[in-house]
Amino acid sequence: MSQQRKRATSLIQLLLDLILFVLMMTGIGGAIYQLIMPGGWGEHWIGALWRAKPTLAVVVIIFAALALFLGRNLLHGLNLRTTTGNLLMYGWALAGLYFMVKWLTGG
Repeated sequence: MSQQRKRATSLIQLLLDLILFVLMMTGIGGAIYQLIMPGGWGEHWIGALWRAKPTLAVVVIIFAALALFLGRNLLHGLNLRTTTGNLLMYGWALAGLYFMVKWLTGG
């Protein structure tokens, strides 16, 4: 009986991990799509900045690229098996839940 219980617990854990993974990937994919889609966040932010001061828009884009590069190096140094990693994981899962509900409701 104990062996069956362990298998059932392992199966439930596997299903929960799979659901969490799907929600995280949906969150990351949804954020990227919202950023680069026509009429999305990126077009709105950069377009407004470009209309205000084109030179400033170029500077902001360069600094954003630099921040992404430096942020990548910072993330490599983090121990993601701690609270920081859990917060990142659950944050993307929450974003995934938002995008999934938005998609399922037709929004």
